[in-house]
Amino acid sequence: MHLDVFTAGNSPIHRLDPRLRLLLFLLLALHLAITTQLPILITGLTLSVGFCLLARLNLAQLGSRLAVIAIFVLLLWLVLPFSRNGVQLALTLSLRIFTLVLLAVALVATIPILQITAVLQNWRCPALLVALLFFAYKYLTILHDAYDQLRRAAKLRGYQPSMSLRSFRTLAMLIGMLLVRSLEHARSLQKALLCRGWTGRFPGYELQPLSMAHWLIGTSAVSGWVMTVILISRVSG
Repeated sequence: MHLDVFTAGNSPIHRLDPRLRLLLFLLLALHLAITTQLPILITGLTLSVGFCLLARLNLAQLGSRLAVIAIFVLLLWLVLPFSRNGVQLALTLSLRIFTLVLLAVALVATIPILQITAVLQNWRCPALLVALLFFAYKYLTILHDAYDQLRRAAKLRGYQPSMSLRSFRTLAMLIGMLLVRSLEHARSLQKALLCRGWTGRFPGYELQPLSMAHWLIGTSAVSGWVMTVILISRVSG
């Protein structure tokens, strides 16, 4: 599965409890999303890079995802510098985007989806929301695989992407076939779930009680970040 490329591993990040990783991500992402202080954003970016190195991620896979983000950031730099305080705003947004993406990859993308659903159920999140998250995640993979099959079949039949009317017509047919296949798969999945007594909850993965080491790691990480932010605020203020 192309969405699970970062879940396999035995790094220190992978060995952390999924609840701790999700909680750290939510706390750090919430603060980094609302702060406008460049020193804190730079520190957050450094921390995110450190998490990625600690997770021993596949650099080629990580680079391909960052390249897509870089295109969007480049568009910001083409537009925002012409507005008032545009350069500072573009720099702030760029740092924030890359920081949050790297943080999400290191702390969230390294967690298998079944563990994420187990954590959300443990936190008493609405069952419908957890189910929607799980099936949306899975269907992204299914749609991607189906699109690859249709694209390869079209190429074998001589399809070459271009700006012609015929090319757009073929692309529209591919999208239509993709939607039809996804609808058929959704109906089959619904019948399979009902036959197996689907109740809206995901059985299987059981969370173990947090060990003292995990409590110490979580407390130290949050305390260290708070002390760093306070120190930066005093120095810059």
